[in-house]
Amino acid sequence: MFFKNWVRKITVLGLALTLALVAGVNPRALAATQLPEFDVVVKLQKIEQTLTTIEQMMPVDAGQPMGNPLAMLRTMMQGTDWIDPQRAVVIGADLSGEKITGVALIPYQFENQQFQATFGATTGDDYYLIQIPPNGGGPPISKATESALRKASQTLGKTAVSAQLSVKTLLDESKDRIDTMLAQIAQKPQAPNDTPTPMTPRDLQLMFTNMLNLARQLDFLSLGVDINPENLTMACEAQAAPGTDLARLFVSTASTDRLAAYTPDGQISFKSLSYDVPGAFDLVNTAFGDLYRNMGIELSRFMPMSKQMTGDVAGSMSIRNGTVAFETIMVLKDTATAATFLEKEYLPAMTQYSEDIRKMLAKQTGKKIEPLFVRTPESRIQGHKVAGLKMRVPADPSAGMNPAGTAMPDTLFDYNLRMTTVNDLFLTAADDKRLGELIKIAATLKPQPVKGPWMTMEMDMAEYMNAVAAMMPNPSDVHQPIPQMGNIAMTVDLVNGKASATTVLRLDDIENLIAQAKNRKKSRAPSTMATIETVPTLETVPTQPPVPPAIDPARNSDYWQDKGALCTAYGNDKAAIRYFKKTLQLDPARPNAYFQMGIAHGELGQYTQALAAVNQALAVAPDNALYLYGRGRIYLLAGDRDKALEDFKQAAIGGNQDARNYLTAVEQIDWTRTEINKEIPAPAQYPETMN
Repeated sequence: MFFKNWVRKITVLGLALTLALVAGVNPRALAATQLPEFDVVVKLQKIEQTLTTIEQMMPVDAGQPMGNPLAMLRTMMQGTDWIDPQRAVVIGADLSGEKITGVALIPYQFENQQFQATFGATTGDDYYLIQIPPNGGGPPISKATESALRKASQTLGKTAVSAQLSVKTLLDESKDRIDTMLAQIAQKPQAPNDTPTPMTPRDLQLMFTNMLNLARQLDFLSLGVDINPENLTMACEAQAAPGTDLARLFVSTASTDRLAAYTPDGQISFKSLSYDVPGAFDLVNTAFGDLYRNMGIELSRFMPMSKQMTGDVAGSMSIRNGTVAFETIMVLKDTATAATFLEKEYLPAMTQYSEDIRKMLAKQTGKKIEPLFVRTPESRIQGHKVAGLKMRVPADPSAGMNPAGTAMPDTLFDYNLRMTTVNDLFLTAADDKRLGELIKIAATLKPQPVKGPWMTMEMDMAEYMNAVAAMMPNPSDVHQPIPQMGNIAMTVDLVNGKASATTVLRLDDIENLIAQAKNRKKSRAPSTMATIETVPTLETVPTQPPVPPAIDPARNSDYWQDKGALCTAYGNDKAAIRYFKKTLQLDPARPNAYFQMGIAHGELGQYTQALAAVNQALAVAPDNALYLYGRGRIYLLAGDRDKALEDFKQAAIGGNQDARNYLTAVEQIDWTRTEINKEIPAPAQYPETMN
């Protein structure tokens, strides 16, 4: 039992540590909770608002109201309206023993005697205390612990749910138990020799030891989730212990941004500033090198290549019509090393890596695997020597996704990579034409002051997943097209030994995915009615639709307006701005084009341009509540909360339901107060949409 408990704890810790390493967030996203007597502290706030928002996304099934976890939670808590929304529920737990023990403080705005009796809670001035396990199963609650919990409850964080794990403390307290667990791992039976990439008990023991040594470099790890009427936000923060390798790694070395003027555009786009690349490679190799080495992959061969990298890189990846297109611009240490980087460092390392993968796949499948990376003919572009690779991504023969009676293809897809260097920049693209465009861009790039976080990444999830599914042998059997949605945005920061990351998803996108999943489930339900084969009648035979009149895009503002709106709906804000500008060239007095262009600028973080455009729309329609709400959102994103709230109040008075919801749910502002709103009109008739 002890072994299973610690495997579960270490698995959770390893997953959380991996998230922290690859994530790296706005340091203000989570509030540190100082309760050193507990290994983990969980804070829950805005419970009623959060549950209400989730229930709006996933309505309770009227036929099975208790089948919904949220309904079960409300029942277990004897309702949630009695919990004080101005303070946080705080749960402190000790994980170092065989059983999880701890205490919870639940602040209330009015007493709930049924809840108190159910959980055996003791009563404070305006809060309940519960032992974990409940009803006297946990340790006694000291006055010092009660005081610390009460203080923590009064400090609200930035997320509705947050959990802080004292990693180093927990591991130090549990050293003897961990050593016992590692010894038990070493005594496990040897895997059969015919197992692909078998790991010996010694390999497993060493892998867990390396992971734990890496985890011991963390003081604490915090995870947070927040949900409001607009977005779902997930946050992660890892604080490294001073003087450790992690602390030295969790620092951005960027003083300037060399690639500020390069904006990659793809289904997945990313950008990072400089950092200790060799240190990161060394850390990963120390923790996981033995595991990969056991599979036949030698991570250490990438170390010489990493020493030439600054970490300042930007690029994108897209899949369209079964073709993969990569492009990147990477800043190297200096021009001298860049001249030989491609032939002496990059290509040899990638060629050997592909050979390792080929051998591993051949061993796993028992089949002959062709080389995965093949050199393609060289060329010259604008005086620069260009090398090429054709890369093959093999299909997984064990995936079982091919239709019955058909053969799985040898490769899932192929893609080309063309590469060259320009001064101290390493460029890659899918073809020579795009590489030539990158060469011209590279010649214009100059260092600029650093603005924003260390790393950003955006992903058009719908377009990417649909493109991947389309390459499957029988996509209709395994994938239902994902509806168009906005981009998933992630930001990362490395500051003073702390790695922080936030990921934001639009709530309406999540609602659409949930609705699609429900519809798909219904469509797969077995039918109780017999299938009747029907013969089309004359009325059902399709007729040739009338040919619409030809549209001359050069003279039709509606055409460009519709294209811009479509791009906005797909999350392609850059293209949307271009189309809205064409609209305004043909029809300068079109306020909705100004407004939608402003929203697109706002989504890209171009707040000055965004405000200018929305103000143009308001100059034509000053009382339009949707425009006021949109400008408020831009002010909020730009950090001007006062101006944002003023616009939200005016929009709410004008009938905008989104503004009313925001003021009520997020700001807890009663916008119906007499001094704010003397007369509440009916909702406006123009479309209530920000897309």
